[in-house]
Amino acid sequence: MDTTLVLTNDMLWVLGLVAFAMAMFLFERIRADVISLVVLVVLGLTGLVAPEDLFGGFSSDAVINVIATMILGAGLDRTGALNRLAG
Repeated sequence: MDTTLVLTNDMLWVLGLVAFAMAMFLFERIRADVISLVVLVVLGLTGLVAPEDLFGGFSSDAVINVIATMILGAGLDRTGALNRLAG
């Protein structure tokens, strides 16, 4: 039984995009939301994800909850409420 894995060009593109996104998240030179949108646009432009499926993740409650939590956290951080709470 042959169980060798053959990497296709599509797999290499996705692997490269994941590595790019992880490196950008790690070094924090660009905001996380901008990196995510860049990866989303590249996935659409390269044809790795069908255009009709590209924004399908935004219909998920979990994705919207994560986005809302990030917005609330940034708002609390900018107002200084987290610093008062931590102190």
